[in-house]
Formats: sequence, C-alpha cells, structure tokens
Amino acid sequence: MKMKKIFIITILLSTLFFSCERYIDSRDPVRSLPEITIDTEASIDSVRFSPSGITFEPGDTIRLALYTSEVGTARISFTGSGNITLVDNGLGYDDIADDFIYKGGYVVPANTNLYNGLVSGFFTDKAGNNAPAVTSYDFLYINTPPSPVELFVSFLSGTATFSWTPSTTADFESFRLYRSNSTSVSDSDQLIYYGTSSGTRSFEYDPPTGTSYFRIYVVDQHGVSVGSNTVQIIN
Repeated sequence: MKMKKIFIITILLSTLFFSCERYIDSRDPVRSLPEITIDTEASIDSVRFSPSGITFEPGDTIRLALYTSEVGTARISFTGSGNITLVDNGLGYDDIADDFIYKGGYVVPANTNLYNGLVSGFFTDKAGNNAPAVTSYDFLYINTPPSPVELFVSFLSGTATFSWTPSTTADFESFRLYRSNSTSVSDSDQLIYYGTSSGTRSFEYDPPTGTSYFRIYVVDQHGVSVGSNTVQIIN
C-alpha cells in the first residue's frame, strides 16, 4: 500500500517537471525592445554679428546669427535692443533655409550709444528645452556722432574773438579750435584752443599776418568728432 502511493507521487512529479520544461522551451524568444531617446537639453554653438571690428552708427544694419544643430526658436539681445527674433526659413536676412543657422538684422536707431556691448543668444529646441545663453566673442560698439556747432568770429584791433553755439552732445569731451592757411581746415591742423567745459563758448586769439581759416570740432568721450563751419580772418 505504501509503495503504491510513492509510485503515484513519483509519476505526478515527473509529469509536472516535463510539462514545465516543455512550456519554457516552447516560449517565443525574447524580443529586443526599441531604444527610446529622451531629448532633455538644447545647446548653442556660437553667436555672431557682422561686420565685426567696426563702430556702428545710427542707421547702420547689424547682421546677427546664432549657430546650433537642431530645429527650434532663436533670439538675440544686447543692451537697449530688446529681443530680436532670428529665423532659419531662407527669408529676409536668412539666405539658406533649414541649415540650423538662425539669422536676423537690427537697424541702429538714432541717439544710440553702446560700448563693450555683449551680444547674447537664446535658443529653445522643438522639445521645449532651453539652451544655456551664449555671448558673442566680439564686443559690440555703437556710437552716435556729436552734433556740430556753429562758429562765429569778430576781428578788431588785431584780436579775433571766436564764439560758438552750445553742444548738444550727451557724452561731450571737448571743443577743439584749429587754424589753417587753407580753406580745408581739419583736426590735423594747428590746434589753438582746447576746452573741456561745454559751458565755455568763446576764445580770443591774435592771428598771424595774412589770411587764416578756422574751424571748431566737438569731440565726444570716445574720440569721435565733428567739425563746424569754417570762418576766415584777414590780418
């Protein structure tokens, strides 16, 4: 009686093991799942403007470019500019579409001055990732030239008295009065007056014998100058 039970249990265990083995062997091979890449960051290669190495003036156009390697939205800004939207659609300032170089332009408005300006680029990719801001390698310079003044002269008893209208230049540095023997007076001729006070607008001078020509220049704090009208004295 006992042997019969042992035999039956042995048969049942053998059957269960065989069934499990067949089940494992008959399963389909494990299939490889596709790799999934999650876009979590964006980047900017560089930010540039052109032409570089010059000082821009009101009315000039600054061409701007942001280099990256993907689709998204790009903008550039610097002090006083606000956000300047760049495009990569082959229109406007962008000459080649879909090359991941985003371009735009900025026309310098009147009365703009900027020195050692940093041009910063910003980029958001299609997935909504914001790239760290990148600045241009070169500094941006914008200068509004001084406004000229009008020069007057009176000549009495061998002494010339010069006077001139006020300067409206915000970053005034000096008045510089030059003398020349020719009508084309420039700031490379003889300097006879140098004044750093914008409130002082007169000067007396005893000219040499003969005909002399005079012109006064307004110079700003960055060395940009503009000349007045030319006046003549015959002594």
